[in-house]
Amino acid sequence: MAPISDRGALEAHILHQEIVRLDTMAKQKIDYIMEKVRDEKALHEETREAKDLLASLGSKIDMLKAVTSRLSSRREQQNVRENAERHSKELAENQQQLRSATIHARRVINESARSSLLEGGSDEIERRKRQMDEKNLKEDAVKTTERLSDLLSKMGEQVAQSEQTMDSLVHSSSVLVQTHKEFESHA
Repeated sequence: MAPISDRGALEAHILHQEIVRLDTMAKQKIDYIMEKVRDEKALHEETREAKDLLASLGSKIDMLKAVTSRLSSRREQQNVRENAERHSKELAENQQQLRSATIHARRVINESARSSLLEGGSDEIERRKRQMDEKNLKEDAVKTTERLSDLLSKMGEQVAQSEQTMDSLVHSSSVLVQTHKEFESHA
């Protein structure tokens, strides 16, 4: 049976991974709203799903904060606190980006409706729309590349932290084995 500290560190590690997964899903949903949603019904549904993801993310961050008190090592506690704080900031950014994406999608929906009412679908409108779509695709590609780069760096940090946690667990395990042998030799 693992000591409480090791279980706490393992729980913190698992929660951290779940938070990164939910954060990635939320960012993808926000990007989808910004780039693809072009009608009110879809906007409402996608926004609701994004809010649900962000609520789950907030809950996991709170759970990570609660695990901090169960860690015996001050270094582990500090690392988990810093991660929780960083995740809280990311959550606030995601919430702001969701608001911006929703506003952008509504604006695009309204402009599309207005232009179709005013101009009635001429060839010039189609040409302008294609040009705007190309421009938007280029901008979206740049944004997506930046987000992927950010995600890659976060994943690198995650791997480094996982290695530190694994080293800590291996060290704790060897200390336990050594202590067990000492108890057996004294008995």
